[in-house]
Amino acid sequence: MFKLNNSQLIYQFLLVEPIAKTPYPPLGLMKISSMLKDKYMGCNIFTQIGNGLPKGLTSPKKIFITSLFTWDFKYLIESIKFYKRNFNNSEILVGGISASLLLEDIYSVTNIKPHFGIYKEAEYYSPDYTLNFERKLKTSITFTSRGCKRKCEFCSVTKLEPEYFVKDDWEKDIKQEFPLITFWDNNFLYSPNFEKDCEKLIKLNKKVDFNQGLDSRLYDEEKAKLLAKINLEPIRFAFDD
Repeated sequence: MFKLNNSQLIYQFLLVEPIAKTPYPPLGLMKISSMLKDKYMGCNIFTQIGNGLPKGLTSPKKIFITSLFTWDFKYLIESIKFYKRNFNNSEILVGGISASLLLEDIYSVTNIKPHFGIYKEAEYYSPDYTLNFERKLKTSITFTSRGCKRKCEFCSVTKLEPEYFVKDDWEKDIKQEFPLITFWDNNFLYSPNFEKDCEKLIKLNKKVDFNQGLDSRLYDEEKAKLLAKINLEPIRFAFDD
């Protein structure tokens, strides 16, 4: 952080993605960026894939490190240790899917206890699409619902998102310039807002990708007629059992 005009503190924040193995940028960090810009007027947001020291970063107030796949555990630990060495006075917050599932393992080797599950403080902020984490993004990303009422034994959703709830204002996450909307719902067809959300999508008239797949067990003729009015590209089904 540094002072502006000897009075206003300008905070620095660093958002880290330890390894990029997906075409999509880390949505959680994009929401956190929007939250930070709302809470700390004029703050400086730095991003980093892997371990590095972005130009201009001197003393971040907080470092947010995300995680995705559990098999990338090694890279996550390396990132945590790297930033602990370089910024021992900065608060380091670790979260994401892998961190939530491997809480004790991470704590035992880094002495940092990760945040578990959804970061609720940032959840209702729209993504900061000015951050691309070195991707050329052409799609809005959002959820119409969180959690899932199915209890599939192989699935971690009930652990990560035990509370099922719908988002009535997901359309605020849509960037009008992008031709595609990507939904990361765990089970879009289960939502009590299914019909209402389909009507919203018809009006938005953009291509739609239900990226996690539509639950084939809940697919019927009535739902098919509504979905047929949406420009689905591609059409994905989940055959979970």
